[in-house]
Amino acid sequence: MHKYKSMTSRSKIRTFFNSKRKDFEYIEEYKKNKIFFNDLLQNGRREDIEFVLEIKISHYISPLSNEGFYTEALTELEGIENYLEKIRTHSKLYKLYVEACIFQRGLCLGRLKRYKESNIEFAKLLEKHPTNDNFIDWYKTNKKKNFTRYSDLGATVGFGTFALILLIEFVNSDLHFPPKIRSYMLLIGVISIVMPYIMDKIIDSEKIEINK
Repeated sequence: MHKYKSMTSRSKIRTFFNSKRKDFEYIEEYKKNKIFFNDLLQNGRREDIEFVLEIKISHYISPLSNEGFYTEALTELEGIENYLEKIRTHSKLYKLYVEACIFQRGLCLGRLKRYKESNIEFAKLLEKHPTNDNFIDWYKTNKKKNFTRYSDLGATVGFGTFALILLIEFVNSDLHFPPKIRSYMLLIGVISIVMPYIMDKIIDSEKIEINK
């Protein structure tokens, strides 16, 4: 009876997740059946684990990231590794699941502005798929955004200090900073604004080489 109930539940679940739904519906349905899924992952056979992993990656973790729950998606990805290890030697889908997890991890880290960590994941994918346009675009975009983060800081420091100097001199007319300091701060601000555009061109034109 228990086996029949399990098969019935699996059939209903498969039908639901194979149908076109909104992301929040997939998330709610997965959470509703989480005990059932976890039981299959922990105690099931290879086909049981494959059944759950396909749903979890494509219809739970991916919707979580689509809805902006990046930290929650990363937590779920960490928990998958043990189950992937169970099917490593006897599943044709193992590599597919691993790469899907790497992509989702890279995506979530990128969305969380953890660009260097994100590119560690995309570098793994580019080792195996060096001509994949999607992976290349993510990798280069992360590099651009990481550089822009520092250039924004430079612009804030440069222009901010320059403005502060002008304000202090305005308030206290007897106080004068060396002109070189004002010039340096202004130059830092201008360079910080211009450099991202130059770096974008450089990054776009460069050939990605991943050290294996």
